[in-house]
Amino acid sequence: MQFQGTTLPAQTEVEAGQTDFSEATAVFGLSYGELAVALYASDLPTRAMRGVPRLALIEYAAQGLARIGVELAWWTNYRSRRIAGNGPWTAEGRAEYARMWPNKARSQAAHDAAMRLTGIGGPDSDAHPWPGTDTRTVEVAWAGYTWRVALSDLENASRYPHRTATDPHLSAMLRSYTAPGRRRALLPGEAA
Repeated sequence: MQFQGTTLPAQTEVEAGQTDFSEATAVFGLSYGELAVALYASDLPTRAMRGVPRLALIEYAAQGLARIGVELAWWTNYRSRRIAGNGPWTAEGRAEYARMWPNKARSQAAHDAAMRLTGIGGPDSDAHPWPGTDTRTVEVAWAGYTWRVALSDLENASRYPHRTATDPHLSAMLRSYTAPGRRRALLPGEAA
């Protein structure tokens, strides 16, 4: 299996019970979209997920996260949201999205499993809130407008500057948000 140019091992660690505990705990910090990316990179079956217990889905997500890492999970989720929410799709946007999610059935299975885990819109959303659900947003003045931006995107942009350099939109928003004298929340690694 290929994911973003990385060849993934064929062995199913989930079935072998070899998922690392630290990877499983890192899964709880992922957002819905990041979970979908991690699940896509795992050995999650592409068939109906109704009978799969939540714990098994968490193990699949941990397996996928171990394969691709938190950075690629965030970046793929961010780019997917940017492409999908950026008005009419361009040919370039469609091609990039198809490279990120080449198998539509697998993508749907991963998103369905992520939705089951997070409880978004489901009957379990109040009974089992997902720890990674992050609704923190900030206002960023950029290009003559005030934009609401997910604080986690700015935190990750600060954490992974090589990714930020490839996305002019994110780079400009981060510069605007971190402008000297601007009152704002601190990003990772910044001193008070």
